[in-house]
Amino acid sequence: MSKLAGLFVSFILCAGTSVQAKTTILYLGDSQSLEILSDLVYQNLSANPEFSVHMYSVCGSSPATWRNRYRQRCGYYQKTPTTTVRDIWTTRNGRMSPPQPRAAPSLIEILNTVDPDIVIAQQGDNLFPEKGKRWTESYQQYVKNNLQWMQQNLESYRRQSNSPRKIIWVTPPDERDKKNRGQIVGDTDFEKKMPDLMQIYLSGPNTVVLRSLDYADLARKDSDGTHLSRNGYQIWSEFIVQGFQKVFAPQ
Repeated sequence: MSKLAGLFVSFILCAGTSVQAKTTILYLGDSQSLEILSDLVYQNLSANPEFSVHMYSVCGSSPATWRNRYRQRCGYYQKTPTTTVRDIWTTRNGRMSPPQPRAAPSLIEILNTVDPDIVIAQQGDNLFPEKGKRWTESYQQYVKNNLQWMQQNLESYRRQSNSPRKIIWVTPPDERDKKNRGQIVGDTDFEKKMPDLMQIYLSGPNTVVLRSLDYADLARKDSDGTHLSRNGYQIWSEFIVQGFQKVFAPQ
């Protein structure tokens, strides 16, 4: 049994009746969750027969891109108890071939379909300014509006249907390789890293922000300086499952 599987089985045994039967979990990810990370999280959450797990990951997504049917061009992943869709870059005849562009479902469409008890949002990686751009006051406001759009819509849906009971945000790892990122300038309030901003902007009684580990703690990065090796994703998935345990452990 893997370390992660052992952690999750231990959680199931210890939690007893603290998790209701047929608890529906919705996971919303970006390109970090197109392959290894999403597979590991899905495998270990769905190991509990009381959970119904629904994974949606869109390459290039930030929270507000789920407002409409976001037409991605670099990858899409959907895994539910009844469907599996994975459109990603593949190698054919020694050459990389892009996925077929598709319009991912909007947040409202997904909520109406899944009606989740718990939402795990692995987002924020695509909110860093691009190379050559400056982190200004107006850009920080853009980040705030982007994050709070999804938070407000999840809270609005919860008020209408009493679901989701909990919203768990998973931040990007700290201290990322900044060579491909914009320059952070100005007042120290604007120099905060994305995890800091997410903890500030996404607070609430039904919301938990899981501040991810430093990249240095996630083993070697992959060659693009943003995504991780398999070992790194293994460590990150363990962190997410452990965070989930802490939220739903018996008091």
